[in-house]
Amino acid sequence: MITYEFETVGQCFDEIVRLGVDHDEEVNWAPDLYVLNPSWEMYHALESEGALDCLVARDKGAVVGYIVAVTGPHINYQDLRVGTILTVFARRDVRAAGVAYRLFRKMADRLESGGADVIHVYVPTINPPPARLLDKLGFRKVEEKYECVNRQRR
Repeated sequence: MITYEFETVGQCFDEIVRLGVDHDEEVNWAPDLYVLNPSWEMYHALESEGALDCLVARDKGAVVGYIVAVTGPHINYQDLRVGTILTVFARRDVRAAGVAYRLFRKMADRLESGGADVIHVYVPTINPPPARLLDKLGFRKVEEKYECVNRQRR
């Protein structure tokens, strides 16, 4: 049976690191540019400020999925509290069981009950399944992101 619990980054650090590599290999559209190198110090600092939430899905004690979000004021709309889902991943073998759906739903509930007025999720265009899932959860597409790689790096 798959269980869902909010944990500290320290509680699930090693397992999330391993799954994070799988996640990166699956969705990273520019691995030469985006080299996976999380700032764990920043994760811990945000967590100690109460601004970071980490929800973990476990099957028989092993992490099979996770979602991480931060909450804080919007830089341009100070009265607006924004929850931002930074990353979400469910192993392929548990996706059909609805793990990603439950991770998103439980995190959205947590962010809303914690005072978030709006929740942002950024989905890479090469990864359409989360977009379909977010539509089912009541999220709507409100903007698109464009990027320009420093021409000197090309």
